[in-house]
Amino acid sequence: MFVDAAEFRSDLTKYLELVQYQDIIIMDHGEFVARVSGAGKEKRRILDEISGSVAFDGDPEEIFAKRLDDM
Repeated sequence: MFVDAAEFRSDLTKYLELVQYQDIIIMDHGEFVARVSGAGKEKRRILDEISGSVAFDGDPEEIFAKRLDDM
C-alpha cells in the first residue's frame, strides 16, 4: 500500500493497524520515503536470512516453527 506522508501522519493509528497485514510505502512529494512492515514480518525475514547458516539435527520445519514461536 502506498500512502502520502501527510496522510500517514494524520491517521497514524489506522496505519499501525494495517501494517500488521501489509507493508506500507510512505511517499512525500512523489518520492519514496520509507517502508513500514509489521513486526511479525520482520521476525520472519530475519529467520529466513539466518536459516542454513548453522548446522543442526532434526526437522527444519519444526525447528523453524519453534524459533518463530519463541520470539
